[in-house]
Amino acid sequence: MKKYAFLAGVGQYQRRTIAPVHFAVRDVEKIGEVLQQRCGFRTTVLANPSQADFIQGLNDIISFIEHEDDIFFFLFTGHGSVQGNDSYLLFSNAIPGDWVGMYRLEDLQRKFSRLRSHNRLLFLDCCRNDPEAGKSDAAHYMSAPKQSVGPAEPEHRPSCC
Repeated sequence: MKKYAFLAGVGQYQRRTIAPVHFAVRDVEKIGEVLQQRCGFRTTVLANPSQADFIQGLNDIISFIEHEDDIFFFLFTGHGSVQGNDSYLLFSNAIPGDWVGMYRLEDLQRKFSRLRSHNRLLFLDCCRNDPEAGKSDAAHYMSAPKQSVGPAEPEHRPSCC
């Protein structure tokens, strides 16, 4: 069994109308440090990645997962948004409404469902409001994914540390 972690934190956005997310980068760096040093995870930590950097980094670490008993830990911190009927993660190059710098949660779920590992931990720490409003009481809230990634089977729940 091997342990892999992919953590992406987006606190600063190129578009000035998108409010910063304080501590997003610090959080993924600290959690990544703990996973690597105390729990033995092979970690990839991205600070303020673009959409392309996120996709490349995620594909790179996923390529190492070979066994059903491997553990995959995923954490995203930053803005989320709803465009039409879909929920998206926003990256540093995001342009809401144009789908630039955004990654659809349904596509992320599809990617995770094809992983060889049955031990998958998915954490999304997203501001679920309109990222250009700058306040948590904005009108556009991020909806829950249409289909759950689902928990690991009880007999497969790992002791990560």
